[in-house]
Amino acid sequence: MGMWRPLPERSAKVVRAAVKPVIEDLLKNAPSVVRSAALTVAAKYGVEESRDVLFELSENLQISVAERVEVIRTLGLMEDDRLIQVVENSRADKTPEIRAAGNHLLTLLNPEEGVENLGEVLISDSTLIEKQAAHGSLGAMADPSASRLVAAE
Repeated sequence: MGMWRPLPERSAKVVRAAVKPVIEDLLKNAPSVVRSAALTVAAKYGVEESRDVLFELSENLQISVAERVEVIRTLGLMEDDRLIQVVENSRADKTPEIRAAGNHLLTLLNPEEGVENLGEVLISDSTLIEKQAAHGSLGAMADPSASRLVAAE
């Protein structure tokens, strides 16, 4: 009693094979908590079968803002030509959290343009949420222009 016996790390291949038949249904129809866990699995193990659903969910107004932000962050970990469309749609959204997630995704796709965009966010009348997220995104970047922008603030 009281002994901790952790399981060994699982192979990504095994995890992907296990979730492949159910990931789409989990992302579309599961309760919020389960959807969040499915997003974590999709991001951590690169479950390709989740891509199309994630793109749909990134614009789904029926799920919570927090879930949409998590979907956008998960998409940022994947390589796909459609990501720029997610950036554009997110940055045009009426919700500041979604716009902030879109701005961060832009820094991942195109750091130079992302830094320029975040600089504009910081000097504009953007919401506090967006400005705080911009500082977080800039602080996480290794780009020297991001460091200069933060130092100039």
